[in-house]
Amino acid sequence: MLDQNYGYKGVKMGFLIVIIILLFTLLLSLGIPDTIACLLIIGLALCYPLILKSIDKIRMNQLYEKLDPESFLKMTEVTKRFYNKSPKTIALINLNFTNGYTALGEYDKTLEILRGININVLSKQDNSLFAYYGNLTSCLYTVGDFDEAEKIFEKEIKNFFSNDIKAMLSKDFLTARRLYHSHEYEHSRNLLDSILHQKNTSLIRLSVLYQLALIDEAEGKTEDALIKYREVAEKGNKLYIAQQARLKLQTV
Repeated sequence: MLDQNYGYKGVKMGFLIVIIILLFTLLLSLGIPDTIACLLIIGLALCYPLILKSIDKIRMNQLYEKLDPESFLKMTEVTKRFYNKSPKTIALINLNFTNGYTALGEYDKTLEILRGININVLSKQDNSLFAYYGNLTSCLYTVGDFDEAEKIFEKEIKNFFSNDIKAMLSKDFLTARRLYHSHEYEHSRNLLDSILHQKNTSLIRLSVLYQLALIDEAEGKTEDALIKYREVAEKGNKLYIAQQARLKLQTV
């Protein structure tokens, strides 16, 4: 799970124009002078991007802090109507959707969306291309398609570097997952511990704890695993890993 918001930009101008016309008509019907109405409309137009940014922050918070991917997906579906339909914007919106479906454990849906994204419009400069390959690799590891995951990791993830701290943490998490699937538990644990000691969202913290619990379980450290599973189960709200952790508490 990548802890990044590759936010989509570009307000849908037609939508904004309609809102402005309707609001201007309403203000005039209320007897507000033309000059004041115009000033209010100009203020709205200037503040509109900030309003959308605030809404987007609330939307991302639903996933990364409230741990409610269902709410996140619903808000993403609504807010996408406010943006233009450029190929880049559509691709970034779909990347947002894959984060939500991954958090729900709907990996087939995630892969379906990822396969349909036009990667030619994504960029190395803004890390959106890394986000795409990172989400794809993570999903492939989860569903057990290790051969394809390994090919993508070697080509697109292994040598990735960015000044973006969150992007590099995401790379470390993907690397740790790869090491886990290769049964290199000690190296995986070291990477995960380093991520855990840095500032993270609730989503990443619980994802790391869950991965550490899997390592504990694989190494026969049952009590350590149960402590971590319990925290994920109690704090994970509607995350798929929280559901899995609750099952682990009954079976481990």
